[in-house]
Amino acid sequence: MQGKMKAAWLKGLRRFEIVEVNIPRIQPDQVLVRILKVGICGSDKGMWAGHHFFNDLYTWEQFTPGEHGHEASGIVVEAGRDVKGIKEGDLVCRLNLVGSHDLEMKCFAEYTVADAPILVNGGDPEVVCFADPVVVALNHIHHAHVSSGDTVLVTGQGFIGLLVTQLLRDQHINIIATDIKDRRLKLSASFGAKTVDAKQPDCQERIAALGGDIRAVIECSGSDDVLDMVGRLLGKGGTLVMMGAYHQKVTLSYTQLRIRGATVEFPMNGVKCKDNWLPAAEILHRNEIEVKSLIDHRDKLENLQKVLENYDEEWLRVVLEP
Repeated sequence: MQGKMKAAWLKGLRRFEIVEVNIPRIQPDQVLVRILKVGICGSDKGMWAGHHFFNDLYTWEQFTPGEHGHEASGIVVEAGRDVKGIKEGDLVCRLNLVGSHDLEMKCFAEYTVADAPILVNGGDPEVVCFADPVVVALNHIHHAHVSSGDTVLVTGQGFIGLLVTQLLRDQHINIIATDIKDRRLKLSASFGAKTVDAKQPDCQERIAALGGDIRAVIECSGSDDVLDMVGRLLGKGGTLVMMGAYHQKVTLSYTQLRIRGATVEFPMNGVKCKDNWLPAAEILHRNEIEVKSLIDHRDKLENLQKVLENYDEEWLRVVLEP
């Protein structure tokens, strides 16, 4: 397929530009996908604002059109001759290049190339586009090393935290969840968590009264204050899973973690964890968790810069349509 397409290009600090570029060409083992829906991930917003850890890994000059959009679904419009099980007209997710190109995600565009798409025919494009964050949430839980009946504290009930809460519920885990926003706490409670308002001065005491033996803390808030607290709440031999978006350096409570014999995990997709893409896609395809009500704003790709400039901090997710 030849021609031109629109793409958003991160050109510098707080500056996405809409450009016209060639529709990418596929290799024999790849498919070309017309994007239907793409979410704005916290990492996209963080990189645009210059404070995500990816900003430590890349210079502005290294970004290319379409990056770093990755929460996407779309329709296959061309399939390479070596592609099996996927054909033109199929609805797919996992629209990025894998292997040595895993960070090459270019879905802030009308079209993108994928070499390991997952078939989700019959699914809702606005639901299955979130396979990537569900993979992230499953990875968090894997690194928590917990079993049915255990108690887990999930600090932060943003989009990822709410996914983690739902997935833990479905594994029959007892969940305590914290946040500072009332709406997020209400959502978390509706998903089965016992909730504690982190703004309360006696937050730690309230959690301790609920928790018993907390086997793991999955930290999704990115708050240094929370880190100071969780070391005192974690049970002996428990695990702290670090996922919140922090500055380059963070401070952990060495004494508290040491006397508990704690394990601290820093999850990274594909490292010390199986590939959870297919389970994530199936969970969404079967509507086993709620994501649609977590979408607060819908817009056009061409308005990406404007959306980021006017981003409401109450929003959980924004979905764009090219």
